[in-house]
Amino acid sequence: IDETGAPMTVASAREYLYKRIRRAKGPVWLRSEWPFEISPIIPWTEACQAVIELPKDAGVFLNGEELYLNVKERVLDRCMMPVNLPRLLLGTNTLAIEGEYNDAWAFESPWVRGEFRVATDDNARFVMEFDSGPIAVGAWPEHGMPFYFGSVLYVAETEAEAFRPGERVMLNMSGLVGAASVRVNGSAAGEIWRRPYRCELTKWWKRGRVLLEIEVANTLRNFLGPHFAQGGRNQTSFTRSDYEGALGAPRSFEACGLLGSPFVSIESDS
Repeated sequence: IDETGAPMTVASAREYLYKRIRRAKGPVWLRSEWPFEISPIIPWTEACQAVIELPKDAGVFLNGEELYLNVKERVLDRCMMPVNLPRLLLGTNTLAIEGEYNDAWAFESPWVRGEFRVATDDNARFVMEFDSGPIAVGAWPEHGMPFYFGSVLYVAETEAEAFRPGERVMLNMSGLVGAASVRVNGSAAGEIWRRPYRCELTKWWKRGRVLLEIEVANTLRNFLGPHFAQGGRNQTSFTRSDYEGALGAPRSFEACGLLGSPFVSIESDS
């Protein structure tokens, strides 16, 4: 928020901070407040952390209570520090960060990590919800994981029939958006990261019970942005406006994960 109490975008706050630093010809003190919501209708039992690029002599507060800072731990890069968030409230919570800034580019939005998903009707307002269990086949943003980066493990169990000599067992994953590692009964069977998104399983595919595990990983695109680009997956260059949308503007996310169900086929060269 600015001096009048009006909310600001991160880009506007950074510009405001830059002007203050120039006028002061040195570091300036700034307090920022970041409200976020937890659904009041779904039981909430998860522990979460905020990850913050802290200013000098920082203080961090959750709903008015000062939090302990572990100055030794870092996440993603050496500037980002995780801070435990105890006693989260159902409804609106407010994270406040204060301290001295000598560089406006050090002012970044904090992010919250934990075992939860988010709900949204407009891709502009997001509400944290308790993680309700396994994720189904489909784009991760459509399953409450629009900002998520990392991996998801898909597991299937089946009874395999015998195949004849000369036949090959192939895993087909045309619905993959990302990269995948494949295991059969615990043994690494291959990695898939480019078209035609297929993997041969013949060596590991035996008659009887088969446990197939597919671990899919995405990129940092949906986490770091740009969240306001309109060019789709084929866009390869971005402008400042692609990263800095207007206050309340909807964000765009790339589909990632397993968009369609994989299947196993028995094939022969003849």
